[in-house]
Amino acid sequence: MTDSNLSIDRAALDSLVLKRFFYAQSFSIYNGVAGLYDFGPTGAALQQNLISLWRQHFVIEEDMLEVDCSIMTPAEVLKTSGHVEKFADWMCKDTKDGSVMRADHLVEAVLEA
Repeated sequence: MTDSNLSIDRAALDSLVLKRFFYAQSFSIYNGVAGLYDFGPTGAALQQNLISLWRQHFVIEEDMLEVDCSIMTPAEVLKTSGHVEKFADWMCKDTKDGSVMRADHLVEAVLEA
């Protein structure tokens, strides 16, 4: 089978990874939190393998430095840094497929078409 005729049923794949607890949306019993996921045993193992490969390439072979920083940024930091006041990207949602994109990117796409 070549890449050109490869077809994946996304709904079936999503159902399978949830059923086998590869990963699940964090806090799903409370309607979840967008962008946060919990990994089951297989998902956690894959994540560790990917991190090991990344570390092998970038830290050991490319001699880069590795840091481990906090993942969440407090709202006060975003306010103080000016991100809250200065950054406001208008978003557009496609009512047919539910996809979301920045308004300026939509305008650029339309102008380029």
